[in-house]
Amino acid sequence: LLWDSKCPLCVTEVNMLRRKNAKISPAPLRFTDIAEAGYDPAAEGNAGVDFETAMGSIHAVARDGEVMKGVPAFRRVYEELGMGRVYAGTR
Repeated sequence: LLWDSKCPLCVTEVNMLRRKNAKISPAPLRFTDIAEAGYDPAAEGNAGVDFETAMGSIHAVARDGEVMKGVPAFRRVYEELGMGRVYAGTR
């Protein structure tokens, strides 16, 4: 999940997701802070998503490299954490 640590709403959401993620072994999600000075779109798992693009909408990158943004990204993240019912109505 590519996220922005300078966004208070994002921080609240990611903190909750991290707690859920920590209860699963192996943890299914990796969190990448796009606001971090060293953020590199070319780094493994970032799928070339640059800072400006990531700031436009929430992005998630699947293990196979598939890039999702917006509601589909949230849907996938919640499914990975066993909470897919939260976004089930968005299909």
